Amino acid sequence: MLSEDQQKRKTANVLKAARYFLAHGGSMIEIGKALNMSSSSVQRYLNDEQTIKTYLGTECFDEIQRKLLENKKEGLVRGGKNYAKNNEFTKDELGRFTGSRRK
Repeated sequence: MLSEDQQKRKTANVLKAARYFLAHGGSMIEIGKALNMSSSSVQRYLNDEQTIKTYLGTECFDEIQRKLLENKKEGLVRGGKNYAKNNEFTKDELGRFTGSRRK
């Protein structure tokens, strides 16, 4: 259980992270550097449903979750592109995929 002072600091950090993310977007690492907190804390703060809904409203929480999902999808696409760029694909004589190896 958090003390009253700890709860106030946590609420302030949640609101600071949420407002920054809504205004500027970016990755957890970028937000963490800008706000001088760890990326894991930023992730935890942006998913604090109760605090964000209480102070900023349901619409803001939904917008944050939508942007986080969009960032995740973009990251998966970038990861796939990098994987294809850094690996060679092997196929059998019929042209079917059999594996990959580093270039």
